[in-house]
Amino acid sequence: RRWYQDWRVAVIAAAVALLLVGGVVVEALNHGGAETPARATVASAFQPAKGNSTEQAAGTQVVANTQVLPPIDAGHVVQVPLGLGAAGGPAVVAATPEPTVPALSFSGTLPELPDTARSWLLAAPPSASTFVQNELARIGVPGSVKEETQNGATIVLGLDETGFPIIRWRPADAFFSFDRGPNMPTPPPARADTDPKQTATDWLEEIGFDLNTIRYRANLRADSTAQLRVVEFRPLDLSAGAIDPGLGVVVGVRSDGSISYAYGFWLSLVESAEVPLRPVAQAWQAAQQGEGLIPSFGPPPRYKAIAVKSVQLAYLLTRADESSYILEPVAAFTGEAEGSSEAGQVTIYVSAVKPSPASPTPQP
Repeated sequence: RRWYQDWRVAVIAAAVALLLVGGVVVEALNHGGAETPARATVASAFQPAKGNSTEQAAGTQVVANTQVLPPIDAGHVVQVPLGLGAAGGPAVVAATPEPTVPALSFSGTLPELPDTARSWLLAAPPSASTFVQNELARIGVPGSVKEETQNGATIVLGLDETGFPIIRWRPADAFFSFDRGPNMPTPPPARADTDPKQTATDWLEEIGFDLNTIRYRANLRADSTAQLRVVEFRPLDLSAGAIDPGLGVVVGVRSDGSISYAYGFWLSLVESAEVPLRPVAQAWQAAQQGEGLIPSFGPPPRYKAIAVKSVQLAYLLTRADESSYILEPVAAFTGEAEGSSEAGQVTIYVSAVKPSPASPTPQP
């Protein structure tokens, strides 16, 4: 009997020990300094009910834990080529590499930044292959899904039955593009007489694009022709991004009412809040020390010196995790560069967000 009782006690003790060790391991994983925060972590900072935000006197929600915001660097800022990169890979965005930090000069007076600025948490479809398969079904094209690697990045393609790539989805950028296939049916004749802005809106709704959590203004672009009307959808509720092509969607509508092409960021609004800003002098000092980035395609240019002419508050889209994005405020220092074959006007983007105090080290 004693052996049986001792055996039971040993089993219980071992189980308790495993639970305690498991708890310590989970805690260590949760605080292991992951390079990018999960959406739940970022969202908690935007929600006052979670205890990570404060309230201003006017009742505006302010993010207190700014450590969860992605840094302004090559690994987190989103940029796609102006040529849309349908056949190419995503652009490489890189800061000027060490030790070639350019000498920065500014002869004027640095402007004042507000105490806070708005920031937005945005979400992309979480499953790339499922998303593309669903889009093929919504467009009404029988086909298949194929993944490719282009310039080191995953591109998910939606192919029609002939193998023509109708859909291209870049999960790392939340960037979607559509090209009309040669065998797609002609739309109903009524669409030829419909306002192209309404046709483009109807089509976006048909394919499930979110026009609700983010409101858009639809405008005809100046490069529209009688054969192809180009409709541009730009957000009404978000600040414009500083790097083209900018948030929103562009849809090309043919004279017969068919959709020739479409491209843009496929995002939905999750939360928004104010974030505290650091003094612009601190951002300027950080830029002088090599913080921030100069956007570029391919290898980053190396500048000997940059004479900054203007400073302003701007916004960049950053990647928080595989399907979460933040539209973040940045200090944009723009000026004339020297000492490079690409000398000319250049902008250095540095985070304008005030860092939060370091979190205490968790105790086991």
